Amino acid sequence: MAAVVLKMPHRDAGEEPTPARRLTLLQWLAHELAAERDRHVLWLPVFIGIGIGFYFLLPIEPPLIVPLVLGPVAIALAWLMPKNIRRLIIPTFVAIWIGFLAGVVRTSLVAAPVLSRPLFADVTGVVRWREPLVSGALRLVIDVQSIEGLTRPETPRRVRVSLRGVEKAPEIGDLVELKAKLEPPDGPPMPGGYDYARVAWFSGVGAAGYGGDTISVLKPAQQIGSDLSRWFAKARVTIEERIDANMPQHDAAVATALIVGARGGISRGDTSAMQNAGVSHVLSISGFHFALIAGMIFFLVRGGLALIEPIALRWPLKKIAAVVALAGSAFYVGLSDGSAPVIRSFIMFAVAILAILIDRPALSMRTVAFAAGILLIASPESLLDPSFEMSFGAVIGLLAAYEWWGSRKKNENELRLPVFVRGIVATALTSLVAEISTAPFAAYHFNQFQGYGLLGNEIIVPLLSFFIMPLGALSVAVMPFHLEHWPLTAMGWGIDEMLKAAHWTAGLPGAVAYLTPWPAFALVLMVAGGLWLALWRRPWRLAGAPVALLGLAFALLAAAPDLYVSDAGNAMAFRVHGENGWSYGLLGTKPDSYRGEAWLKGLGVDPAMPLVASSLVKCDSLGCVVPAGRGGEVSLVRDGRALAEECNRAIALVSLVRIADDCRTPRVLIDPSRSNKGAAALRLSQRKASVQFAIEAKRPWHHGPMPDAFPEEDEE
Repeated sequence: MAAVVLKMPHRDAGEEPTPARRLTLLQWLAHELAAERDRHVLWLPVFIGIGIGFYFLLPIEPPLIVPLVLGPVAIALAWLMPKNIRRLIIPTFVAIWIGFLAGVVRTSLVAAPVLSRPLFADVTGVVRWREPLVSGALRLVIDVQSIEGLTRPETPRRVRVSLRGVEKAPEIGDLVELKAKLEPPDGPPMPGGYDYARVAWFSGVGAAGYGGDTISVLKPAQQIGSDLSRWFAKARVTIEERIDANMPQHDAAVATALIVGARGGISRGDTSAMQNAGVSHVLSISGFHFALIAGMIFFLVRGGLALIEPIALRWPLKKIAAVVALAGSAFYVGLSDGSAPVIRSFIMFAVAILAILIDRPALSMRTVAFAAGILLIASPESLLDPSFEMSFGAVIGLLAAYEWWGSRKKNENELRLPVFVRGIVATALTSLVAEISTAPFAAYHFNQFQGYGLLGNEIIVPLLSFFIMPLGALSVAVMPFHLEHWPLTAMGWGIDEMLKAAHWTAGLPGAVAYLTPWPAFALVLMVAGGLWLALWRRPWRLAGAPVALLGLAFALLAAAPDLYVSDAGNAMAFRVHGENGWSYGLLGTKPDSYRGEAWLKGLGVDPAMPLVASSLVKCDSLGCVVPAGRGGEVSLVRDGRALAEECNRAIALVSLVRIADDCRTPRVLIDPSRSNKGAAALRLSQRKASVQFAIEAKRPWHHGPMPDAFPEEDEE
């Protein structure tokens, strides 16, 4: 057993310390853990997250009896361990068990039918949410009452449809009927990609598709729904209309996103610029927006009451202001889309307000841990959500940095900067810590890194915080009096400047680096190392740094696949190595479609780059031969008459018709019988081929085959 030299203090303060003695590694760890006993509670949500991670990694859906039996058995066995060990092991096991159980229970509670096949049918239901898109289309989420051709047990609870050319949009709460092309929610476009099918499952959406220009209102909203939901729906629509009437379209789209959370109207160019400038987070209602709105309310209420001497002397102004700020935040939730990230941000803020009411620090590691634990238990799928990961990553990183700064030894000779300069430096360092804390999640989920994210945040966040959002809040406050024109006009000027800054930052050389997909364990290592560094206080925390760097090394060494193929086999993205290096191409899809853009980013390149390799594809009436990798080829068979030849020569074979069992030459076979495994990533050479499918597990949100029954449309 390895030994560590450690000087242990004697119990009696008046006596000399005992000489250094050699401790085993386990004894040293026990000593360090005991010294940081007050930090143990911070790890409970981490272990809850580990339990949730185990649940989502399972290849099949476990029955509820599994965690109900195995959890108590594991805890009982831990009880048999020595007392000093079980004090740590039992809470750890309990937290992991709670996380695993939360995943099983949550999946069971939201279970609803998922469409099993493409369908063109009449849909009847109540409009739950509507959102205008930049293309002019209208996106609706409908609580379904019936779908033509489906029995009640087959009917999804909720569907999402996009409509084009609708003259009059239905109100939220209207009972409507329309014809729509529906299909099951799409799985990941590539292994490790965004899994809309899983997100849709936990949102209750069992089908998605497109409708025409006709929608009938069978019963208006005034006759159905609760009074409160109708009021908020009407208020939301009124706010959107007032914004549209007082601002240019591109400014109105951003203002609508900031105030009510509807982002569909923002142009692709503006969205891309905000992403590439590293500030796209400001367009989604999050804890940042709650902090701005609630902070304004808090300081206005507290400052206003402080001017009234009898109240200021007798009442707890801070707590009163905190309660009013919480009520204002709840109103903000009602005006927004009520999506999971919005609710999550509200819960985080509510926990901070609760801390103020019980005279605790509003933001501390304990309040963050408490909020994380509540959110993970109530919504286990949040663990896989980039917004959850980035929100908590930023907050934990900032709190750890502030704790370190506050605990350091003060140097009397250190340079004292002017207040204004210190403010600028503090803002820059805060942005830097937040960038470092969130960069791994952004790189893993979006396959890109923003080189000037720090600069973009330094320019745009102050403008948003001190000008745009206060004017947005003011405009909503004065809308009942029809006085919103001037604040919205000024807000539009601020939005213009914000977008100009975003486009300028995104246009700088090297603004965006596109990354090949990282293995999940690389991100896990970085997160584990980061948490070890952030949650402990003693010097042993530094052991987290090499772990995080090891994860970064694995991420940077990850190689891109040579070819992506859709679940139906009719679309591909590929790269070819030639004399001038790598070139790239697409087949059956476009670079500005959702799938094409995701694939090109997954190959590590800018989707806007010229696709030179597309011209290297050789096609005839029976199929195509697609070059890929270093001298490799993939045969795409569209007609069964070509199967015999390709089965005898191809290294990798993708067929739109079923492949016979005696086709043994190809190392990789993809045909309709394998479409339930989703999209695939292939690695190829002249003699070798390997494949990784996007869907390896049989989970309820991946419901059967997902063929491309309808032509691919650009993502709105």
